[in-house]
Amino acid sequence: MTYSITAYKTNNVRISAGRFEQSPYYDYYVNPETVLGVAAGRYYATFNGEDLVDTYWRLRRKAVLFDVPEKPWQIEGPDALPFLERIFARRIGNLAEERGRYAIACTSDGGTFMDGILFKIAENRFWYVQPDGALEA
Repeated sequence: MTYSITAYKTNNVRISAGRFEQSPYYDYYVNPETVLGVAAGRYYATFNGEDLVDTYWRLRRKAVLFDVPEKPWQIEGPDALPFLERIFARRIGNLAEERGRYAIACTSDGGTFMDGILFKIAENRFWYVQPDGALEA
């Protein structure tokens, strides 16, 4: 189940921007054909006037840049590493600076809470980027 709101090219309803954030990159890609959806409390483009077949093949053969709604959570401080070692189901202590890896966050009883990518920005400073969900809970 997802809590995302998806907008389509037809049958759209405009909603207030006061409730959702715009990406810092919004002004770089928005155009009259842009259709926005909402996920993780932020607008993202679900359609931008592009040829979808061409975009698919560019993604498969080269690269495509998307502005996704996920925002990183910053975890920092002298106890960041022991804290993260307790939350994630994989070792964090051997993660090199300026590198990232897939990490599953666990509940206190060992169940899966959510997954995402953990980045080590600097010593005792990490970013965790997860799809739609509330990590702070």
